[in-house]
Amino acid sequence: MKTVFLDLDDTLYKAPIEECNKILITYAAKKYGISLELAKTAFEIGKKQTKELLPDVAATHNRLLYIQHMLEILQKNVVADTLELYNVFWDNFLEKSVLRKGVKGTLEELKSKGVSVGICTDLTAHIQHRKLQKLGLAPYVDWIVTSEEAGQEKPSIKMFVLCAKKAKCELSDIIYAGDSYKKDFLGASNAGMKAIWYEEDKYPDFYKFYQEEIKPWI
Repeated sequence: MKTVFLDLDDTLYKAPIEECNKILITYAAKKYGISLELAKTAFEIGKKQTKELLPDVAATHNRLLYIQHMLEILQKNVVADTLELYNVFWDNFLEKSVLRKGVKGTLEELKSKGVSVGICTDLTAHIQHRKLQKLGLAPYVDWIVTSEEAGQEKPSIKMFVLCAKKAKCELSDIIYAGDSYKKDFLGASNAGMKAIWYEEDKYPDFYKFYQEEIKPWI
């Protein structure tokens, strides 16, 4: 097999979501002179509202919408402040995101062997491109498929079919690896790919995971 698709979030790097949520909530509480509890409650309600409005699509993860709803609940100026708070979250997120050990070595070896590499990821395209650039992965990636582009989230077969379409190969010709058993392993397996489940506790070194789980199939 000469095509590998990988999940991004929590597979190639550890996503500091909860830490950055706390930074955002603390920033909002200080900005508006309100309690941390009130700011947190408004954020959680805003997040819930977004997920109820937009289930199973990329925008269900959109922090801009979480924050917009949060500020509506707090009766603050939505247009003036939403983007400011959005940038507080993502600027900190990108700064604190660190690649897993062995990821670059894995991608370098795949490219040296002539293996094409794709990313198949939930969430909106813009921020996923920013992550790939910040993490230094852009030079190694041939294709990216996001749930925003596909119109549905993993484990929808639409995500995996689009991977094969971009790579110009059959689903059965793709090795796929990701950290979510349901979304990544079962989703890719049901689509007909050679699916491999990445378990962080078992493989803290991603290169070892590649050597033992992916390389034998190439």
